[in-house]
Amino acid sequence: MTPKHNNNRTMIGVLAAGILAIIYMIYVMVAPQGGHIQGWTPRASSTLAEGTDWVFNFINYWNYLFFIGVVAAMGYFIYKYQRKSDSDRTEKVKDSIAFEMFWVIFPTLLVMVVFVLGARDYMGQRVTPKNVYEIQATAFQWGWTFTYPNGGTSDSLVVPANQPVRMVMTSNDVLHSFYIPDFRVKQDVIPNRFTYVWFNAPKPTLKYNRPNDSTLTVSSLDRKHILHCTEYCGTSHSGMDRNVQVMAYNDFETWLEELTKVDESAEGGKKVFESKCQSCHSADGTPGIGPTWKGLWGSNRSVSPGGAVPADENYIRESILNPGAKVANGFPNAMTNFTGLIKDGEIKAIIEYMKTLK
Repeated sequence: MTPKHNNNRTMIGVLAAGILAIIYMIYVMVAPQGGHIQGWTPRASSTLAEGTDWVFNFINYWNYLFFIGVVAAMGYFIYKYQRKSDSDRTEKVKDSIAFEMFWVIFPTLLVMVVFVLGARDYMGQRVTPKNVYEIQATAFQWGWTFTYPNGGTSDSLVVPANQPVRMVMTSNDVLHSFYIPDFRVKQDVIPNRFTYVWFNAPKPTLKYNRPNDSTLTVSSLDRKHILHCTEYCGTSHSGMDRNVQVMAYNDFETWLEELTKVDESAEGGKKVFESKCQSCHSADGTPGIGPTWKGLWGSNRSVSPGGAVPADENYIRESILNPGAKVANGFPNAMTNFTGLIKDGEIKAIIEYMKTLK
């Protein structure tokens, strides 16, 4: 095959790949996309998102410009300077000081502009505004506990709409990470110290309805947001995803009042199991990281140390608040200490639920 034919094939391949890439970039920018994705980024659902997305798009549009320019230049040069025969030789290239200075000064100025824009956005994310609503977040293997100013706790995050919220975060065991893509916030959560992040979500996703004095229902206004742990933290790392809901302030206060009420029935215990326990235990006899709850109540448990003990109220309570005291034989001493993470009423509810799992 002649050099000309080789060059033609190269030119066609380069142009085809470049055109396909350009078409895909345009499609991503303009095509309607459902769910959480809008263009290249998750949907913007906090006041911080606009600044972060502006910097991202500024960089991205310059990438488009350079990419299209490079592809066009490559195609042009391949066509114009393609080798006609084996005797062809490249002409001597003359230096251009002005051109070289331009390609030193212009990229440097562009990088400095990006730095200033990024630093400004970063400072806006790190400096917490006044009158914030503060929520305590505790990460553990493998879940979250969120504690509100009235003492209520939940395993999924609920925040008031159009109100700056400051998360005060720590970990009970290993390194975790707090990441809500829709809010454009991410912060590592570290054992034995506190880290912080703030955001303001203006649009509610849930509404409380109270048709009468005895009934409280919840209706969805928008798709919920998702909290991810983005620091690998062990076996059930992927199970640490949690819902994030935003409520109008009056609805949020009503929700907080309901949150402090503990359902100590078996049905309430089932809800506690589903929110705090089912990542390691099962209710149907299926083996897990920890013992199944099916048939647990009233049985004799083989533990270390201590030999055999009855699975009664004292054993269940101790296993929740001090899991290393008596470890079931055949299972690792891997359970999180739930002291401060669970209420007495929730423990009573768990026991009632266990009684039903015969």
